[in-house]
Amino acid sequence: MKNDSRDKYFIVVAIALAILFVALYFRIGQAPAVSPLDKTFNVTRIAITHGNTTSMYYVYIAQNLYQQELGYMNQTSLGDCAAHSPCLGMLFQFQNTSDYCFWMENTEIPLKQVWISQNGTVIYEANATPYSVQNICHVGISVLETSPNQAIAPGDKITVIGTG
Repeated sequence: MKNDSRDKYFIVVAIALAILFVALYFRIGQAPAVSPLDKTFNVTRIAITHGNTTSMYYVYIAQNLYQQELGYMNQTSLGDCAAHSPCLGMLFQFQNTSDYCFWMENTEIPLKQVWISQNGTVIYEANATPYSVQNICHVGISVLETSPNQAIAPGDKITVIGTG
């Protein structure tokens, strides 16, 4: 009889330890991890007008030199724009219209880079190759980095609406 109770005790302890291990392994009950992008970048809404159609999106906004240098380096996706949807990418805003160069060092996701004029018109686009150190340069006041599959083209209009 004593061995039966001890065996039952060990079985209960073993099951409890197994449940604890599984819970820790899968982090059951823990809040979802915050994206590193969400810790570094604010999110804003933009409108893209193509012909007579206007679509609304959210983008991360690279507001300062540190954020502009960081961009999508070491990221595996465009992110979720702090759980806003749809997340289009990242907008780099500068103080003046100038010739700005972008490269893809330490960036593993392919990107379309879209240069925008002072009045919000898309003036140039280029597809950037992951990990490339080749500069892609053009004149503009803002640059939008997005998926190469996005149908954004010269002549489209991009307007910043405000924070998400």
